Parts: sequence; C-alpha cells; structure tokens
Amino acid sequence: MSNVKKKTHITVNEKTHEEIKRLAKLNNNVPYSYIVQRGMDYYIEHQGKQYPELYAVLENLMLPIYEELEKLRISSNDTNTDLSMLKEFWNHYFATQNEHEFVTTESNKTHELSIAKDLVDQRIESKRIKKLSRGK
Repeated sequence: MSNVKKKTHITVNEKTHEEIKRLAKLNNNVPYSYIVQRGMDYYIEHQGKQYPELYAVLENLMLPIYEELEKLRISSNDTNTDLSMLKEFWNHYFATQNEHEFVTTESNKTHELSIAKDLVDQRIESKRIKKLSRGK
C-alpha cells in the first residue's frame, strides 16, 4: 500500500460519527481519519465477505451517487440532442443562405461549421490540458 495521503471529505450519520469518536478516544485520541482509514483497510482486505452488514452500508452509501450519475447521463443525452439539432439548423442556414432546401451536415458540411467545430475542439483541448496540469 502507498503511504501517500489524499485529503477527502466524508459525511456520515450521527451514529457512525459517535462510534468514530468513541474509537478515536479509546485509541489514545487518534485522528478520526485514522479510524476511518483502518476500517476501510480492513474492509478492502476482507472484501466485505465477513461483514455483509458493512457491505450493505457501503452499498447504500453508493446508491444515491449511482442515481445522480444516471440523472446526469440522461441530462447529457438531452443536451447532446438539442446541440445536434442546433448544429443542423446553423449548418442549413450557412449552406443555403435563405434558400428553401434543407441541407444537413451529412450531405453538405459548410466551411463555417468546420471552423466552429475546430474552435470548440481547441477550447475543449485547452481546458483539458489546464485541468491535467493542475492535477500534477
């Protein structure tokens, strides 16, 4: 195991908090993070097989996160659909310049749309690079 420590913030119910305090006091007032770390190390080592109650508690803690991720995925799909429609309309506008025929990006990708796509790709890449450089 690595000795590198990572800072994290957790929220626990009152009963768990009181138990962590009790165990910390029982062990010469060690930091609460030490108690949590020991408990998680034990759980990882035994993979929750010997304590199904602990596995159930951890599973219940993760369930709201999974639900939230599912909501975000659905929202992302809706946004992607809306953006695709906007892209088609803008491409049609530039391709036809007020003519009566609808042109899709698959049939005729305009120079203006290509420029916009390149610009957006550059911005995304720049933000990704900044984010990765901050993480080091």
